[in-house]
Amino acid sequence: MKELIKQYMPMRFISLLRCLKAHRAEGKLKMAILGTKDFLVQSWVYPHKKDAEMAYIGQLEEICRRIEINENTYFFYPFSKRLHRFFPTHVMNILSITPAYEEVVETDFASMSDTPVLKALKVLIKRIEIKKSTNIRFKTVQGLCKRILSPADSFEGALQKILFFHALLWQMNHGHNGLGRLDMVLYPYYQKDIEKGVLTKEQAEEILRKVITLLGSQTRLKSATLYGDTGQYILLGGIDKKGAMVENDLTHMFLNIFATLSIPDPKLILRVNRQTSKAIYDDTACCLLKGNGSPLILNEDKVIPLMVKFGYAAEDCYNLGTSACWEPLVLGKSFDQNNNLSSISPLLAVNKTVMNTQETATFSDFLKIFNYYLEDNIRSCAHNLAMDCSPLFSLLFADARMSGKDISKGGAKYAYHGMLVTGLPNAINALLNIEQLVYIKKIVSLNECKQAMKQNFKNANDLRALLQSQPLKFGKTDKHILSLTNYVIERIEAIVSTIQINGSQAKVGFSSPNYIGQAHEIGASLDGRRSGEPLATHISPVGKDIGITEVINFASKMRIDGCCINGNVVDFIIPQSFNRHPNKLSELLRDSIHRGIYELQLNVLDKNTLIDARNHPEKYPNLIVRVWGFSAYFNELPDDYKMNLIHRAEIYAC
Repeated sequence: MKELIKQYMPMRFISLLRCLKAHRAEGKLKMAILGTKDFLVQSWVYPHKKDAEMAYIGQLEEICRRIEINENTYFFYPFSKRLHRFFPTHVMNILSITPAYEEVVETDFASMSDTPVLKALKVLIKRIEIKKSTNIRFKTVQGLCKRILSPADSFEGALQKILFFHALLWQMNHGHNGLGRLDMVLYPYYQKDIEKGVLTKEQAEEILRKVITLLGSQTRLKSATLYGDTGQYILLGGIDKKGAMVENDLTHMFLNIFATLSIPDPKLILRVNRQTSKAIYDDTACCLLKGNGSPLILNEDKVIPLMVKFGYAAEDCYNLGTSACWEPLVLGKSFDQNNNLSSISPLLAVNKTVMNTQETATFSDFLKIFNYYLEDNIRSCAHNLAMDCSPLFSLLFADARMSGKDISKGGAKYAYHGMLVTGLPNAINALLNIEQLVYIKKIVSLNECKQAMKQNFKNANDLRALLQSQPLKFGKTDKHILSLTNYVIERIEAIVSTIQINGSQAKVGFSSPNYIGQAHEIGASLDGRRSGEPLATHISPVGKDIGITEVINFASKMRIDGCCINGNVVDFIIPQSFNRHPNKLSELLRDSIHRGIYELQLNVLDKNTLIDARNHPEKYPNLIVRVWGFSAYFNELPDDYKMNLIHRAEIYAC
C-alpha cells in the first residue's frame, strides 16, 4: 500500500491519496478505488512502462462512463471536479500543447476504424444522446454532440467540438492546453451561418461571451501554481496557411468582448506583423486598458523566421502558437515541453564567480570565470524528460494518427523541448557594477563585495545604495550595456546549442515564471538585491528612470538568434493615464512591433490603487493584474507577488 502511494499521484488534490480504500493487482495493471463524500473515481494506474497507453485508455473509458452530464449549460463541457486521473510520479504529464483545431473540426473521426479511444468517446456521446431532459437548449446540445465525431457544419457545431475535446484533455490532466486560433477556425462556419440567415453577428457575440464565461468558471479548478495560471489561451490574428492576414469580424469581436469583461481567464494572445491594421491595434489598446492583462502581443515577423532557422518547417510555421504563456511552437504538430526544467540563472553564476574568485587583474579575467559558472549552471538545469503518454492527444494530431505512434513516442512532428532564463537584467546590472566599481573606478574591492554579500548587506548600506544608484543599467540604450547584454545572451546561446533533450536540440528563452520562486535560492547580489528578493520580470528594467519606449528600443537590439526562441517577453507596467489617450497606446504597440521586439505584455496599474487593494482587499474584488504569463485577481495572489507589483509600479512611475 505504501509503495502504491509513493508511485502514484493525482495532478490535483494530492491529499486525496489518504482516501485510498482498496487496492488489488491483477496481471499487469493495478486498479485503485478512491472515495470521499463528494469524490469517487475508479482509476487505472500502471506500474510498467509498456502498459502506459493501455492504462491511459482504461482511465479515459472510466471517465467517459462516469463524468456528469450537466444539462444546464449552453454547451456540453466534460470537465469534472470529482474525477481525477492518476499517473506515475516517475513521469511528467503532458502539458502546454494545443491541437490545430482547424484540422480537428474538419476531421471525420466517425468514418475511422474504431480505436479504443474512439470507442471510449462514443460511450460518452451515447450517454449524452439518451439522457432525458426537458431543457430545450439541452436538446440542441444533444444534437450537436451527436455529430461531434463528424466534420463540423455550423458555428455552434464547431464550438461544441472544440469545447468537447478541450475539456477532455483537461480531464485527462493535460493542463495548460489552449483553444487555438479561434478567429481563423470559426470564421468559415460563422460566415456560412450568417449567409444562411441562421446566425447574426449579435448572436455570435453572445455565444462567444457564453463560451468565455464557461471557461472562466473553471479557473480555480484548472489553476496550477497560482490562481489564473491555466494556460487557457485564445489565439488571434497572424497569417493563415496561404500567407493572408487573419483579421475578421471574430478577431475584433474577441478583442471587444475582452475589453468589457473583468475576468482574468481565459486570456488572449495576439499575433501581429507589419501588415496588422490600425483597427486591430486600436481594439488591442482598449482591451489592455480594461486592465485584465490581455492580450500578450507576439511579433510573428520576428518569431517565424527564427523558428524556421532553428528547424521548424516554413510551411508549418503559419500555425505558430505558444505552449501556455509565451513559448512558441506549432499547433497540432509540436510535442514541445517548453517549461518543465529549472530556469537558468546567470545571476547565480555571477554570485558564484564573486564568492569563489580571488582578486583578478581585469574584468575580462572575471568574465572568463563567470563563463565557467554560467555553463555549469546551464548544464545543471538540462536533463532528459520522462514523459507520460496521451492516446487522446494523439488522436487529435494528424501526424500521430498517420504514424500510429503516441505523440510522446515520435508521433508528433516536433519535440524541441525548451529551457528558460530568469533574472538576466539583474545579472547584467551586477556585471556592470563590478566592471565600473571594482575594475574601472576601483571604489571597492571584489573581496569587500564578497563580504557584503555574505552578510546580506548588513552594515553595508552605503555599498548597497551605491550599487543601486549606478547610471548604467539593463534597459538603457547605451552601447556598452547592449554589448555586455548581448555577450551574455550569445554565451548562453552557444552553450544551449550544444544541449539535446530527449534526443532533440534544446531551445532557450529569456522569460521565466521563476522570478520569485527561484529568487529565494539566490543570495544577495551586486545589483543591490538582498537575499531572496525578487528577480526582474522577464525583459524589464530593475531601476528607475527607464521608460517603456527606451525598454522597447533596448529589447529590439538584443541579439535574439539561434536557439534563443523559447519566449522573450518585454514586460512593463504603464500608468493609467493612458486611459485618457488610448491612441497613444495603440501607436506604442504598433511602433514596438515595427522596431522588432519579440513579444510584449503590459499591466495598466496605479501604485496607490495596488497599495490600497493590499490593505483593503474588500474594496477591490475585481482588480486584475498580469503575473508572469497569465492574469489573476490581485486579492488571490500571495503577498510577495503583490509587493513585487507594487514595487514595480512605483519605480516605473518615476
